Amino acid sequence: VSDLSWIARLHLQPLETSETLKTEALGMVSVFFNILMYVSPLAAARRVIQTRSVESMPLALSVMQCVNSMIWAIYSSLVHDPWIMIPNVCGVVLGVA
Repeated sequence: VSDLSWIARLHLQPLETSETLKTEALGMVSVFFNILMYVSPLAAARRVIQTRSVESMPLALSVMQCVNSMIWAIYSSLVHDPWIMIPNVCGVVLGVA
């Protein structure tokens, strides 16, 4: 539990000294909606499982979304920006899944 205590304190202090709580809240909202965007192609997964056909799965969109996430995840690790890293690592994981 003590390893995850930073999550409880996250809402109390900005990630960087130059950030305000408003910019941090905007970052959290942006991360949330970005992750929702990466989950959206998985809505077709139910149909794929039911029909046992990948016709309804948008392959080009899924592949390019995964490539895009990989590029942004690499960039975020280079600049050490968690606001970019969090949703794009999720995008890579969801894109590979």
